[in-house]
Amino acid sequence: LDSPIERDASMVFELFSLGTIAILYLLVPLDPGYLIPALPLVISLCARIAPPGWLVAALLAASLETLAQPLVGAGRIVPGRLVFEVRERQRLVDEAHSEAARLVSQPTVFLASRSLVHRLVVLAPSFTREPAAWKPFWAPGVALWSPDRRRGYAVDLTPEEGAALRSQGYTIVKLAP
Repeated sequence: LDSPIERDASMVFELFSLGTIAILYLLVPLDPGYLIPALPLVISLCARIAPPGWLVAALLAASLETLAQPLVGAGRIVPGRLVFEVRERQRLVDEAHSEAARLVSQPTVFLASRSLVHRLVVLAPSFTREPAAWKPFWAPGVALWSPDRRRGYAVDLTPEEGAALRSQGYTIVKLAP
């Protein structure tokens, strides 16, 4: 950077970027790894405004954090919202996999939440998708059928659809939300 204006603009950019990264980290304090994008900015600022010892200290602190992370485990010190979000999503994926593998003793249509139907659309490619699977926000009816058609999943059924399914021998079971 040749001119003082360019140096000042660069420093303002670095400070603004560090502030933005710090705010995001405070909102979702999961893992120090989220601070990695700040490392080049800190190194550049230390090289620009601090004595050489501070640059070495910043690099040493970053190295120690990287070495300590596998020992303490991610999310164990300051779990933050993202750890809980990841756990919840994994639980929902596991729930969808267990639904896809469910065995039934008699033909059954399960009334499920929209989110479960959406997850099954993605995670159970062997299921037959009916029109209600593509329009779950406004279309009642069975959205997904297992390959043997012994199991179906619906978000909502009209009274006529429910009666027609019962007359074909299906049991309609509402899954807990």
